[in-house]
Amino acid sequence: MGKTLHFAILIFTILSTPLAAQEGVWSLEQCMQYAIDNAPQIKQQQLSNANARQNYIASVANMMPSISGNVGTNSSFGRSIDPESNSYTNTSTFNNTYSISGSMVVFNGFRLVNSLKISKIGRLLGKEQLQLAHDQISLSVMQNYFNVVFYMGYVQIAQEKLQESRQNLFRAQELEKLGLRSSSDVALVEAQVATDDAAVINSQNALTSAWNQLKNVMNYPLEDSLPIDTRIEMIEDIPTEGAQELFVDAQRFHPTARMTELRLRQSRLEHAVSKGALFPSISVSGGYTTNYYNTNLANYMTFGNQIKNNGGEYIAVSMQIPLFNKLSYRTAKNRTRNNMAITELDNELTMQQLQTEIKQVVDNCRGLSKEYDQADKQVKANTLAHKAIQRKYDEGLLSAIELQTSANRLQEARSNLLKIKLDYIINYRMIRYYQGVPLIDQIHNSR
Repeated sequence: MGKTLHFAILIFTILSTPLAAQEGVWSLEQCMQYAIDNAPQIKQQQLSNANARQNYIASVANMMPSISGNVGTNSSFGRSIDPESNSYTNTSTFNNTYSISGSMVVFNGFRLVNSLKISKIGRLLGKEQLQLAHDQISLSVMQNYFNVVFYMGYVQIAQEKLQESRQNLFRAQELEKLGLRSSSDVALVEAQVATDDAAVINSQNALTSAWNQLKNVMNYPLEDSLPIDTRIEMIEDIPTEGAQELFVDAQRFHPTARMTELRLRQSRLEHAVSKGALFPSISVSGGYTTNYYNTNLANYMTFGNQIKNNGGEYIAVSMQIPLFNKLSYRTAKNRTRNNMAITELDNELTMQQLQTEIKQVVDNCRGLSKEYDQADKQVKANTLAHKAIQRKYDEGLLSAIELQTSANRLQEARSNLLKIKLDYIINYRMIRYYQGVPLIDQIHNSR
């Protein structure tokens, strides 16, 4: 019993079983990577990014000339015009035409250029969205991973308390036989054993639920075992960065912040495209045509000679000026202007929310660091006090109720210390994340 209570001084050694030394034990980083590799939302975003690349290719291609070729065949029967004599004939004719043409937009209010920039920003947005999806999955896995670690520790604490209660029950029953304990004292200890037994069952059920939730966010088979490394060391470092300093870093590194800037640029370019529709558009075109003609009666030149002699080239420049198209261009321009204003407001709200999240994380981290020190002292103090109360109870100087109250205080202190430690690590890692260090790349330090 003394050894068990001494074990409580360093609460986190409840997780000291060398699981990491066993084969098949998963670290937090491995769980994160598995979740990322198997997440449907990651695959969806990758496909969206592939489409964004195709949109970019299409925008580049739109700036190139369009070239087409045409081959036509016409065979007529009955009365027709002889192309050589320009007179009517009643013989069957055969006409074969060939042409190649090309056209290119020279100016259209910079719509093609701005559309290319929009598609390029679309690719950059896709990359940031993919990184944000990685980060969100990593955060979800970390929270659920630590939730499992907590309940594993809580189960062990509850089991140790149950074991202690059973030992006390055994001693109380032996002392009752010697007449040193009353039956009411024994009944109180029996009730405590039943209470502790129920607490173990409840904690095991909570652990099962936590396991299922972790596997769910990882897209891991629920029926398969998932041994994890529970050796979570307290982090020695206490961040000194202020919330404003972290916010400045997040504006450079956080995907959400970078996405706000890209969306604003995109909305401005979309507005420019809509305004470009009000300008005239100029295009050039050119081509080459030739044909072959023959009848059953006339003796025409050979196919090669006709193709050569009938060939002709052309070049053209055209300008299209928008005069009135039911106000569609103007209303489109007004909509994109409003969308640009909406994007600016959305970005402002997003950055405010990000700043609030950072402030909360910084405050949590500093507060939890102080709470951890106090909780550690409480565990040590309650451990020493419980040892003294146990000795007095064994000597018959205290009742079972006082012993149970002391044991409950120690159990609560140990559980609280474990929870504070895990919460601190989560908030600490979030601070480093806002500084640009991905969650999956962070490594715990020991305290």
